[in-house]
Amino acid sequence: MPTIYGRVFERFTHKPVMSASVSLKYNSTTTDNSGQFTLEVPTGYSQLVISHSLYRTYQRDLSITKDMNLGDILIDSIIKAL
Repeated sequence: MPTIYGRVFERFTHKPVMSASVSLKYNSTTTDNSGQFTLEVPTGYSQLVISHSLYRTYQRDLSITKDMNLGDILIDSIIKAL
């Protein structure tokens, strides 16, 4: 099975997003303290979903044929500054 990997950061502060859920098809994992994740996935078309209670859900369609480095993924915080 191919592996996808990357890092998740908050868009404006560029701080790593810890404990975000990363899922694709029937496989899932969570990001570590540095926002990194690694996930084995089946080949084919699928939707990557990254979610966390403090951030907007991120979705991206992928066509997986081999290992993929998704690089840095920026997500938006749902908390607004005053």
